[in-house]
Amino acid sequence: MSTASDTHTAQASGGRVIYEHPLPKLPRGKQLLDISPYATDGCFRLIDCVAFTQDKILRVWEFPQPPLYEHEEHMSCPKFKYSAISYVWKGNRTSAEQISTDDSAAGFLAVKGAEHADPISISVLHAACLAAMDQFGGGRWRMIYQTGYIWLDQLCIIQTSTQDKSLQIMQMYRVYKCCTQCLILAGGLQRLVPLNEETPWIGRAWTLQECLAPRHAVVLFPWAFGTGVCQGTSNFRLREVGRGKKLAVARFVDIVHACFDKPMRFTVCPIDSLPREWDELSKTDSGVSIDVQLLGKGHADLFALHQALLNFSDYEEPFMPSSTTRNYAMIWRCALMRTSSRPVDMVFSIMQLMGVTLDPSTFDPNDRLGVTIALASKILDEGGSADWLGLPAKIPPCLQLSTFPQFAKTDVAGEASFLQSGKWCPGRSLDDWTFTYSYWDSDTRKQRLYGKMDDKGYLIFTRKACKIVQVLPTTNNDCFQWPLLQDTKGLVWLSLDESEWLEVGNRTQQRIDIHTKRVPRYYMVPLWDFIEPVMANKFEMQNLAIANSVTKFMLLTEHATGKFHVISYFYSRKVDNFNDWKERIDHWKELELAVGGPHPPTVPSR
Repeated sequence: MSTASDTHTAQASGGRVIYEHPLPKLPRGKQLLDISPYATDGCFRLIDCVAFTQDKILRVWEFPQPPLYEHEEHMSCPKFKYSAISYVWKGNRTSAEQISTDDSAAGFLAVKGAEHADPISISVLHAACLAAMDQFGGGRWRMIYQTGYIWLDQLCIIQTSTQDKSLQIMQMYRVYKCCTQCLILAGGLQRLVPLNEETPWIGRAWTLQECLAPRHAVVLFPWAFGTGVCQGTSNFRLREVGRGKKLAVARFVDIVHACFDKPMRFTVCPIDSLPREWDELSKTDSGVSIDVQLLGKGHADLFALHQALLNFSDYEEPFMPSSTTRNYAMIWRCALMRTSSRPVDMVFSIMQLMGVTLDPSTFDPNDRLGVTIALASKILDEGGSADWLGLPAKIPPCLQLSTFPQFAKTDVAGEASFLQSGKWCPGRSLDDWTFTYSYWDSDTRKQRLYGKMDDKGYLIFTRKACKIVQVLPTTNNDCFQWPLLQDTKGLVWLSLDESEWLEVGNRTQQRIDIHTKRVPRYYMVPLWDFIEPVMANKFEMQNLAIANSVTKFMLLTEHATGKFHVISYFYSRKVDNFNDWKERIDHWKELELAVGGPHPPTVPSR
């Protein structure tokens, strides 16, 4: 199948062929490729699907002026059609049995400068090209729009050039935003992974942007049962690629939903069949049982991604921090549990989702703290709000930047780990469902927190605040009733409406700071409509109405004159108490606060 008849081909759009290489003919062989002698830093490049599938040639096109056009209308295709690939550099392993029977028999490609990544299976790349080129017909359930080119970062970025990598990172968001569709190969490039096998895709930093930026994102996987519908608590359609290829695609958002579902049943039926027909088909066809686990099974990180997808579903929403009502809390939340080989990529991979671009060449690859401060500062300078506040409470605050949680130890082949009591603990074990649905009320922007951030990471803002003191816990449950409060660490606090310190019986714990020889000051600061349904289990995402809402407050302490840091959070647990909270907060004094530290930022050694 050729796409040469398309109006906007690579050549018509100013592209030129810079690299051609015949595919290896030896089964399971591997060839090392290097485009650097022929490519120009900063240019956009694409792989020719027709040459790859029909002529068995890897052909790379380069564009001095990238043909990156966004969709003009919700259902329209961009002017230049290409598919972008989303995958992980370290994916699911390939066993000896799979090498002899599965995707890897045609051989592998490796790229100079990216030898640490998994090799690229020619069969997997061939399957991606077939899916991109397939004619799925029209209508609502077409799933894929036919394209003749694909973008794959490992082959389309000069892996030996630091300058090209920096320039490509700065336009990465547009690459995925302007693609005709994103093809997600969740298990990596060594082999295609079936729906019932878990992959590390959701744990990688760059995959967040790759599924949120595109208008159409679909998952490609091996499948031998044809086109039809999977039925469970939620239902979704999947579509066979070609005939006899043993490949299929499904919408990414449907796969996310299915990973929360119990085992489902697949029934063969036309893609455009109506839901009322599915029950009749299931009565006459025993179907195939399938437990979708591709992105993991029902964990809180998956739910956070689900909320981020909902938040980004309105493509008419502006992305500029000063004008958007878009809520970025879930972007920060998703990034918290992801990993990368370079710490700075934890920020570069999400910056353009928030309408902000930093120059990667100006940061040390290990300086995650510095680049986080730079991103937060730029968001605030451009009129955005501090949507990162109040992330999961079981992760302690960062000692150098306490408005953020502690930064995880990242590893491209492992999950995020956090330091707790001197031990590195898997991030997911410290996570909790209570804080997975956090969001600012977008209808009341005035309630979001605005300010500025200095070069030391201090968030400077004006907010109503209430002075509090720590007290000894009691044997009854009065710590859940005003004026007693219990924070997320289990400590009990007493709220003081007066401006001066009060001695409250023998329960007051006024600790003296050994450096300043004085009693430190503590405040609680409202995050207002930071609403979080308390979820008892993963299946409650199907019916959020049964969850209880809470409202969160920061607990601050002063570590230097006029300098505060976050020590914990407090949240009210009952919906009917929120109006009472608003009335109380209206009577609190408004203070200018500088929140950061308590430790000074350090510059990583190169």
